[in-house]
Amino acid sequence: MFRRLFKTVLSLAVFFISVSQVDQALASPIRGISGDLWADIEIGERDFTEISAREIVPYKLNEPGGIIVDRSTSPGRAYIWDSGNNRILGVDLNRCYGQDPPCQTEIVIGQPSGSDYGACNLDSSFQTYPNRPPSSASTLCGVPEWTQTVLEDKSFTNMYIDNASTLWVPDFRNNRVLKYLSPFTTDVVADEVWGQSDFSGNRCNFTQEYNGDIPQPTNSSLCFFGISTAGAGVTLDQAGNLWIADGGNNRVLRFPKQIDGSISKTADLVLGQPDFTSRQEGTSLNQMKGPAALRFDSNGILYVVETYNNRVTFFAPPFVTGMPATDILISGISNPQGLETDANGKGIWVIDLFGKVQLWDTSSTNRQMIAQFDTANGTAGSLGIDSLGNVLVSTYLNHNVYRFAPTADGYVRDRDLFYPGGYNLSTARRLEHPSWGGVTVTDNQLIIADSRLLFWDNPQNLTNGQAPAGFFPSKNDKEIFLQTKTDAANRVWTTRVAEILVYQSPLTTTSQPLTTIKSPVPVLGGGEVVIDDAFYGVRGLAPTIDGKYLWISQTDQHRVLRIRDPLTNPVVDIILGQLSLTGNQCNRGQIPAPNAYNGQVADLTMLCYPGAISFDQKGNLYISDHFPETAGNWRLLMFASENIPTNPLSIQFAIPATKEFPWNRTPNPYTHMIFEPAFNSANIMVVGLNPVSSKRFVEYYLDPTKVNPNNPSDYDYAAPDGQLNDYYGWPIAATFDKLDNLYMYDANRGKVLIYKHPFSSNSSPTPTPSPAFSAQDLKNLFLNYLTFADSGFRPVDQKVNMLDGGFVIEWLN
Repeated sequence: MFRRLFKTVLSLAVFFISVSQVDQALASPIRGISGDLWADIEIGERDFTEISAREIVPYKLNEPGGIIVDRSTSPGRAYIWDSGNNRILGVDLNRCYGQDPPCQTEIVIGQPSGSDYGACNLDSSFQTYPNRPPSSASTLCGVPEWTQTVLEDKSFTNMYIDNASTLWVPDFRNNRVLKYLSPFTTDVVADEVWGQSDFSGNRCNFTQEYNGDIPQPTNSSLCFFGISTAGAGVTLDQAGNLWIADGGNNRVLRFPKQIDGSISKTADLVLGQPDFTSRQEGTSLNQMKGPAALRFDSNGILYVVETYNNRVTFFAPPFVTGMPATDILISGISNPQGLETDANGKGIWVIDLFGKVQLWDTSSTNRQMIAQFDTANGTAGSLGIDSLGNVLVSTYLNHNVYRFAPTADGYVRDRDLFYPGGYNLSTARRLEHPSWGGVTVTDNQLIIADSRLLFWDNPQNLTNGQAPAGFFPSKNDKEIFLQTKTDAANRVWTTRVAEILVYQSPLTTTSQPLTTIKSPVPVLGGGEVVIDDAFYGVRGLAPTIDGKYLWISQTDQHRVLRIRDPLTNPVVDIILGQLSLTGNQCNRGQIPAPNAYNGQVADLTMLCYPGAISFDQKGNLYISDHFPETAGNWRLLMFASENIPTNPLSIQFAIPATKEFPWNRTPNPYTHMIFEPAFNSANIMVVGLNPVSSKRFVEYYLDPTKVNPNNPSDYDYAAPDGQLNDYYGWPIAATFDKLDNLYMYDANRGKVLIYKHPFSSNSSPTPTPSPAFSAQDLKNLFLNYLTFADSGFRPVDQKVNMLDGGFVIEWLN
């Protein structure tokens, strides 16, 4: 067994491993081995390292957060901080202005390619949890690997270009400043680093652990993102000293130019703090809160943007540690973001988060605003001024760069540099990042709802990133596909906000529904249920295995309905959560939801924003009494099959749950913010959890039906038995196929992770993520190999790589 696993390691190795690197190499998972708790195949992204939204291309952006222009050529060369794709795009503006949009990207910094690569430090999936993947001279990080919401997370940075066309970049989530020697004419690999001891470092103040407290700073550390503040900016003064806005530490540092022309990696001066080990925020002139941008004027005066103090201050030389600002240039501005000097020497440009751009004359003591215009909400980071005087701003809300040209009447937006239409490129092979969706498997197809309904043939033979065989598009925001299930007849049931569609698999692009259940639906005994297209609409569904009954959650009506004979003569005969047909309040208006934080608890007949619904192998019904982002009762309810009437003569209301997976348990009240449960043939339950709960790993229960007969809400009967090994964002949907392969849909990371037989009989579940053999075991193996007596088996370079694999395997045999 051990030899087989070791041969697998060698066969999967694609890079050089020395003996000193063994521990680090084993921190990453081993994929493709059936029967363990690591995913083996990933659909929706190129491979396990990626989480970016849609398909990454060189002509579209994702949450851009700053632009700078090298004006050494005309009209210049632009560098765009494409934070959501963890890269910088370089654009020749002369070529760009001479063609129709989008601009052509000339260089890409931070990724090996402009297409389909966008991971922070080349691994955004946090496969090395809790240790961050190392950065390098070729990587960047704008959105960290632990992000909860890829589409909402972003970063802003204020870059700088010096007179030698050297690009200076605050690498925001790596807490470092990088220096690139003229990337357009040399290469895209960083040449020097500040804020870390080497290119591999990326921790805040050198030592911060994941999710840990921020350590005290030093005179050589950086931390661009703090608990309540953030900011990252860089500039040089006329003497060649390096100045860095260290926003998370609420300070500005000066790194002096040395006699040999190099710049020290140790600061000799700090502003905003009395010393190098303090990081207190404040509003006094000798304090700062989130400094984010820096520039010097021609008189050597330093201007500092303080985003969280809503001001721009300035410091006149001589500079002394802890000195107060000379004065405030601008106050009351809304979250100022960037500074840049004017191409024609008119002063300094300032931009705020809401798109207000101002030009300030700083040539005399009577500093005043001489120009102003509005761009668009969601502008952040450095702004660029080309040699023609055009102002370039990046907008993270519209994922583009706008050009504003000077005219006699002010500045007019006359060009968008990139394609409109949102972040990245929507394609079939890369999933959307919906807030809700579904995944299911028939005998011969994998089906995913990401607002579209996509299908893959032969799910047992899929490869990473494989494109679907086809899909049904979403028509508009009110006609998107959501939770999806199948039954024993291989029918595919899917919600489309205000209606339920049923198809017969295998699906093709020309498939038509067998039936569509639309509003209104008759109620047993009289009346009807209206299914509207409100935001929450119908979010969950679960047909019985024979298709004779269909359960749906009307999330915004705080109820779950059972529809009898849904394929032929649909009629509602059970309503859970309410006492009448007209009841539609959260917990029937009696108990506030947990996010009111008043300590009250809903009883077992109440519902509040119910979401996903599933059946286990015993016919028990599970309802996630919770919906994103933090709505609902933060619990999972189980309704035993024997307590659900088969064919009641009159409509039934508010049947109590048999078991509660409760929320009100200290120290973590969010313990059971559960999404869609899934069950294998042994009735092992797997559930994804809302990341707001701080639980980022999918959990499993060996026997979810265990219940305390004296207390159905007993937490000890609701504790998980273990967790899968992969780190998740929003694991909203899950399913098992008939072979007990598991499919987990991480919607906000745009991927479905496939686990081959994770709970097979020859691999008993383990509650802690660990490889099948220890790092020390493999390290000892390498060391034994290197010291083996027979020199014929010993690599001459003392290091193990792919070329040595055959010798190692021969030695093992």
